[in-house]
Amino acid sequence: MTPEEAFFSLYEGLPRQGPGSESSTHEALRRLGKLPKSLRVIDLGCGSGASTLLLARELNSPVVAIDQHAPFLEALASNAEQEGLKSLIQIRQGDFTQLDESPCSYDLIWSEGAAYLVGFEQALTLWRPLLAPGGRVALTELTWLVPTPSDEPRIFWKKAYPGMTTIAGNCSSAERVGFRVLDTFTLPADDWWNEYYRPLRRRIAAFRASHTVPRTIEAILSETEREMHIVERYSKEFGYVFYLLELDENAQLDAIEDEEPVSTQRSSIRDPSRGAATSSRDGGTPSRKSKLGSSAPLSRRSVIETLNVPVDWEARVQLERKFTQLVAELGLIRAQELIATIRERVEASIDS
Repeated sequence: MTPEEAFFSLYEGLPRQGPGSESSTHEALRRLGKLPKSLRVIDLGCGSGASTLLLARELNSPVVAIDQHAPFLEALASNAEQEGLKSLIQIRQGDFTQLDESPCSYDLIWSEGAAYLVGFEQALTLWRPLLAPGGRVALTELTWLVPTPSDEPRIFWKKAYPGMTTIAGNCSSAERVGFRVLDTFTLPADDWWNEYYRPLRRRIAAFRASHTVPRTIEAILSETEREMHIVERYSKEFGYVFYLLELDENAQLDAIEDEEPVSTQRSSIRDPSRGAATSSRDGGTPSRKSKLGSSAPLSRRSVIETLNVPVDWEARVQLERKFTQLVAELGLIRAQELIATIRERVEASIDS
């Protein structure tokens, strides 16, 4: 079994691919206030569609659901048919940083646990043109809840998600790229466990019991369990926060909008095939998705990211697979360090 196959065997069929719950999605809808009757909704990084199904059911409006991992979308399609929601849900496989939607196409953008794949501020910058006047965004983001976290979670998340910041920091980012903050609330601790970690922990135990686990696959399992330990011990210091935003049509923006969007692919021990933002949201922790995304504004992107070169998709897929193998063999932290070193050297050669 390859590392990629191991990942999918762990996560496919779980209720969610990251923290979340129906009650939290309901609460976010309630706090958004009155919404237009003829609502156009898009769920970015929908995963297997827990939030997508609820939105279609509660709003009785068409919902476009986008993710890059086909098996998650197949699960969503099956559940939508069983619930009689097939006519309301349009499923698309794709990268939410490379959308072909026309400007002002949507009244509500939803994304639980996917924004960190490109960074909170970058995601909002990419999504803003999709919103019609008065449009709103509801998204969750892994966030520090205390000003000075303990050493263990601070070191863990600094390497796993260096762009992670506080509620105040994310609210400032949202305002900087043209949004008003309507409300925020932290997901309860049970949202990590009931439909995500507990089923995943059972899946890991069953996997070990039914397989002779090679070292490369054990690295994936061990890293997953380490994250659970961090969450279990320090859940009061960080958590997923729902950010409810409204388009600020009078915002004075920098030249960020004129830059080309960053095309990113998810490559991690959690979801080696889903691209930036995509999968998982049904929630998703940075562990479930790529932990390499930066939250720096697009105006401060690196030389590599701003090069206007065509994407070699075949090479991109091959690199994803190689990186997945690298993570499994060396561990996520060491693999990230190697990638960062390579990136620095490439940028240095471009600058020179």
